[in-house]
Amino acid sequence: MKNFLTENWFKISVLIILLIFGSYYFLVVVQGQEINTRKEGCRRIAEEYRQNEIRENPALSFFVPKYIYNKTLNTCLYSGGYLDPSIKKANVTKYIKDLNTNEELVGSTYIGVEKYYGVDNAEFAKQEEMLFK
Repeated sequence: MKNFLTENWFKISVLIILLIFGSYYFLVVVQGQEINTRKEGCRRIAEEYRQNEIRENPALSFFVPKYIYNKTLNTCLYSGGYLDPSIKKANVTKYIKDLNTNEELVGSTYIGVEKYYGVDNAEFAKQEEMLFK
Protein backbone atom coordinates (compact mmCIF):
# COMPACT_ATOMS: atom_id res chain seq x y z
CA MET A 1 0.00 0.00 0.00
CA LYS A 2 2.83 2.37 0.87
CA ASN A 3 4.37 1.73 -2.51
CA PHE A 4 1.05 2.53 -4.25
CA LEU A 5 0.72 5.84 -2.40
CA THR A 6 4.29 6.95 -3.12
CA GLU A 7 3.98 6.05 -6.79
CA ASN A 8 0.57 7.72 -7.26
CA TRP A 9 0.69 10.66 -4.82
CA PHE A 10 0.29 13.21 -7.62
CA LYS A 11 -2.79 11.51 -9.10
CA ILE A 12 -4.34 11.10 -5.66
CA SER A 13 -3.67 14.79 -4.81
CA VAL A 14 -5.27 15.95 -8.07
CA LEU A 15 -8.29 13.71 -7.44
CA ILE A 16 -8.74 15.12 -3.92
CA ILE A 17 -8.46 18.71 -5.21
CA LEU A 18 -11.03 18.00 -7.94
CA LEU A 19 -13.41 16.49 -5.38
CA ILE A 20 -13.07 19.55 -3.14
CA PHE A 21 -13.67 22.03 -5.96
CA GLY A 22 -16.51 19.96 -7.40
CA SER A 23 -18.20 19.80 -4.01
CA TYR A 24 -17.76 23.55 -3.54
CA TYR A 25 -19.28 24.26 -6.96
CA PHE A 26 -22.38 22.16 -6.37
CA LEU A 27 -22.88 23.07 -2.71
CA VAL A 28 -22.18 26.80 -2.93
CA VAL A 29 -22.44 28.09 -6.49
CA VAL A 30 -25.39 26.02 -7.73
CA GLN A 31 -27.38 26.43 -4.50
CA GLY A 32 -26.66 30.19 -4.54
CA GLN A 33 -28.07 30.40 -8.07
CA GLU A 34 -31.19 28.50 -6.99
CA ILE A 35 -31.73 30.88 -4.05
CA ASN A 36 -31.36 33.91 -6.34
CA THR A 37 -33.87 32.41 -8.77
CA ARG A 38 -36.34 31.84 -5.92
CA LYS A 39 -35.82 35.39 -4.60
CA GLU A 40 -36.51 36.82 -8.06
CA GLY A 41 -39.62 34.64 -8.41
CA CYS A 42 -40.82 35.85 -5.01
CA ARG A 43 -40.33 39.47 -6.06
CA ARG A 44 -42.37 38.89 -9.22
CA ILE A 45 -45.31 37.17 -7.52
CA ALA A 46 -45.33 39.72 -4.67
CA GLU A 47 -45.52 42.62 -7.12
CA GLU A 48 -48.29 40.86 -9.03
CA TYR A 49 -50.16 40.15 -5.79
CA ARG A 50 -49.88 43.82 -4.82
CA GLN A 51 -51.22 45.01 -8.18
CA ASN A 52 -54.18 42.60 -7.99
CA GLU A 53 -54.91 43.61 -4.41
CA ILE A 54 -55.12 47.30 -5.34
CA ARG A 55 -57.09 46.65 -8.54
CA GLU A 56 -59.68 44.46 -6.76
CA ASN A 57 -60.14 46.83 -3.79
CA PRO A 58 -59.63 50.40 -5.02
CA ALA A 59 -61.51 51.94 -2.06
CA LEU A 60 -58.98 50.65 0.48
CA SER A 61 -55.79 52.46 1.50
CA PHE A 62 -53.05 49.84 1.30
CA PHE A 63 -49.86 49.87 3.35
CA VAL A 64 -46.50 49.52 1.64
CA PRO A 65 -45.92 45.76 1.66
CA LYS A 66 -42.85 43.74 2.57
CA TYR A 67 -41.93 40.49 0.91
CA ILE A 68 -39.13 38.00 1.23
CA TYR A 69 -38.14 34.53 0.10
CA ASN A 70 -37.89 32.61 3.38
CA LYS A 71 -35.21 29.96 2.86
CA THR A 72 -36.15 28.02 6.01
CA LEU A 73 -39.80 27.67 4.99
CA ASN A 74 -38.90 27.53 1.28
CA THR A 75 -41.66 29.96 0.40
CA CYS A 76 -42.45 33.55 -0.54
CA LEU A 77 -43.86 35.62 2.32
CA TYR A 78 -45.83 38.84 1.93
CA SER A 79 -46.71 41.24 4.72
CA GLY A 80 -49.35 43.78 3.87
CA GLY A 81 -52.44 45.46 5.12
CA TYR A 82 -54.91 48.24 4.61
CA LEU A 83 -57.02 50.90 6.20
CA ASP A 84 -60.71 50.81 5.29
CA PRO A 85 -61.84 54.46 5.22
CA SER A 86 -65.50 53.51 4.63
CA ILE A 87 -65.90 52.58 8.30
CA LYS A 88 -66.30 55.49 10.74
CA LYS A 89 -63.87 54.02 13.26
CA ALA A 90 -60.43 53.28 11.90
CA ASN A 91 -60.47 49.73 10.55
CA VAL A 92 -56.90 48.44 10.17
CA THR A 93 -56.17 44.98 8.83
CA LYS A 94 -52.67 43.47 8.58
CA TYR A 95 -51.64 40.06 7.34
CA ILE A 96 -48.70 37.87 6.46
CA LYS A 97 -49.36 35.44 3.65
CA ASP A 98 -47.53 32.56 2.07
CA LEU A 99 -47.86 33.58 -1.57
CA ASN A 100 -47.11 30.06 -2.80
CA THR A 101 -50.25 28.71 -1.11
CA ASN A 102 -52.14 32.00 -0.53
CA GLU A 103 -52.48 30.89 3.11
CA GLU A 104 -52.68 33.59 5.76
CA LEU A 105 -50.03 32.82 8.38
CA VAL A 106 -50.70 35.76 10.71
CA GLY A 107 -53.59 38.19 10.70
CA SER A 108 -54.84 41.12 12.71
CA THR A 109 -57.83 43.44 12.41
CA TYR A 110 -58.59 46.34 14.69
CA ILE A 111 -61.73 48.46 14.62
CA GLY A 112 -60.76 51.59 16.45
CA VAL A 113 -58.65 50.46 19.39
CA GLU A 114 -60.46 47.14 19.82
CA LYS A 115 -59.03 43.93 18.40
CA TYR A 116 -61.63 42.37 16.14
CA TYR A 117 -59.71 39.44 14.68
CA GLY A 118 -56.36 37.67 14.99
CA VAL A 119 -53.35 38.60 17.06
CA ASP A 120 -52.63 41.90 18.78
CA ASN A 121 -50.26 44.44 17.25
CA ALA A 122 -47.28 43.44 19.41
CA GLU A 123 -47.65 39.76 18.49
CA PHE A 124 -48.05 40.65 14.82
CA ALA A 125 -44.80 42.66 14.91
CA LYS A 126 -43.01 39.79 16.68
CA GLN A 127 -44.21 37.22 14.13
CA GLU A 128 -43.31 39.51 11.23
CA GLU A 129 -39.81 40.05 12.60
CA MET A 130 -39.30 36.32 13.07
CA LEU A 131 -40.56 35.38 9.59
CA PHE A 132 -38.75 38.22 7.78
CA LYS A 133 -35.25 37.63 9.22
